[in-house]
Amino acid sequence: MKSRIIKRLLLAAVMMIMCSMPAFAWDMDMGYADLTFSNAPAGTKYIDILVPIFRARSYFDGTHDIKLTFIKKLRTKDSYKEETVEKTIGKDSEIAKYVDEDGFISLTAHTDLVKGLVSYGNFRSEKTFDKADDTYGYQICFSGSDYYWQQQYDKGNDNYKRWDVDDINNTFKEFKAAYIDEKGNVLGVTKEFEVKKNENCQHTFIADGDKLTLVINNHLEKFWWELIRKLIPFAISFIGLIVIFILFIKWIIQGVRASKE
Repeated sequence: MKSRIIKRLLLAAVMMIMCSMPAFAWDMDMGYADLTFSNAPAGTKYIDILVPIFRARSYFDGTHDIKLTFIKKLRTKDSYKEETVEKTIGKDSEIAKYVDEDGFISLTAHTDLVKGLVSYGNFRSEKTFDKADDTYGYQICFSGSDYYWQQQYDKGNDNYKRWDVDDINNTFKEFKAAYIDEKGNVLGVTKEFEVKKNENCQHTFIADGDKLTLVINNHLEKFWWELIRKLIPFAISFIGLIVIFILFIKWIIQGVRASKE
């Protein structure tokens, strides 16, 4: 009898938890961030992310080329076409050797945490497709992006470290953006930095003149806080239910004992 009642209480508790949980779907790749820039020096083609050298030492991987990939996709009613253009900014370029007065260096050129800068262009006409170049907009892809992680998974690399945007932010804490031209010459560097949170966007580094802003998607964080907020009244109700159940059992036991006496 007791075990049956306890099972029903547990089942009721599970159902209450499920009903308390907000609807949630998560399909965003946390391993990359969009890169955008405005009010940049003349000749700017890309931006690269700089981090404090004293925080980067543990992850220093020499100096290597910066890989740029431009993927153009043409979608029309009757056809689909895709082109991929690979570019490289060499390890002898200015950005690869650059150290600013505050000791910031290129995250892309000196660590293995960044796998490359990838630009995607989605077009709906041959005319725009043929004239497009890699200024369309691009992302910085970290080792935790789904694409690179899948490659390592397929190779059976169990020791592969997945770095996503949150890992990068929590580790390096401060960032600058370097405005660079097609050959990797540094045309300017941002001076101010701030972090903002927004639940409705992809992680994004936004360079605007002298200021760099990292916008963090906090949808997951808000989800857990919302879940906790909804579970508090449930927890209080469940504890009250247990107390009532215990008092009920004690009342039955006392009644049985009184009837025997």
